Amino acid sequence: MNKSLIGIIGSAALTLIGVYLRLNAYSMAWVGPFSYSGPASETSWGRKEAAISEIGLAFLSVGILLLVITYIHWLFTKQSDK
Repeated sequence: MNKSLIGIIGSAALTLIGVYLRLNAYSMAWVGPFSYSGPASETSWGRKEAAISEIGLAFLSVGILLLVITYIHWLFTKQSDK
């Protein structure tokens, strides 16, 4: 396998992990039905949800950035290097 294909697979995996974490942050952080009279962000579960969501955003951003870099690198390499 060449470097471009490895880069695309790796960055796609990072992007998918980021999307998964962003979309499932609530279900990963909250253990079940819970009633609290204050804002949810003041609970430990709310802070955990925000942290998981931000970690997912970081993975998503790095994955997309690596995809773009790999694609640009693939576009501008000579045919013999591919």
